[in-house]
Amino acid sequence: MKIAHTVFLPHLIYLCRVKNGKVEYFLKWENFGEEDNSWEPVEYLDCPALIKAFEEQQQTKMEKTDPVKQEEKFSPSTKHARKIKSEQKTKKPAKEQSDDVKLLFIILLLHVNTF
Repeated sequence: MKIAHTVFLPHLIYLCRVKNGKVEYFLKWENFGEEDNSWEPVEYLDCPALIKAFEEQQQTKMEKTDPVKQEEKFSPSTKHARKIKSEQKTKKPAKEQSDDVKLLFIILLLHVNTF
């Protein structure tokens, strides 16, 4: 009796995910239709070149679509400048802080005098 071996060759990797702590790739199989695409754990795959190409493609996509990454790529100090700008937006000027303290004090006095 002869046992036939069917070899399934991955043709493309469409997606990647982590499920239950394990990396899985959504594959298009060579000589099979789209309905046969499947999620496969990385440990079941023997296609390092295909995985590497997919990961590089994903990295390139991220760099192109993330303007912050692009900005930081050309200017390392941009992240620091952005942080300072953000802090400046959240901090109130001294005059406004002083007004807030005065208002809080007045409210507190009114509250205490009502008893």
